[in-house]
Amino acid sequence: MKLHRNYIVASIILIMIVGSLALVRYLGNPAPLAFCTPAAGVITFFALLTDRRSGLAGAAGDYNERLRQAIAAAVIVQYLVLVGLVAFFINSVEKLPPITETMLSSFTTVTSVVVAFYFGASAFVDSKAKAKADADKP
Repeated sequence: MKLHRNYIVASIILIMIVGSLALVRYLGNPAPLAFCTPAAGVITFFALLTDRRSGLAGAAGDYNERLRQAIAAAVIVQYLVLVGLVAFFINSVEKLPPITETMLSSFTTVTSVVVAFYFGASAFVDSKAKAKADADKP
């Protein structure tokens, strides 16, 4: 049975997170988690950027659409991993350190901007394509 590529990428990210958490427990140092979040984003970015199964094969905007998808997905995956790690695995302190609070609020803003840009750009490209198709009709 052939697994879908996205399931394989998700499995790699989950294995990486579990491995990082095991290293944190073994070493007693949260440093492995510092590599976990960026690595999840990088893996997602390149997996989606190299995915050629989208319905845009051969179209002029193929690469631009895949690039927008890859950036948006990588930022969202990084955000979900970051929030999940902070929410569920930092239980030794009553209050989060100021740097963690700043990082979460800043990354929430960045994620919001990236998602808004992705949907805005996709809507613009779709409307331009529709306008061009309507103009080409006799």
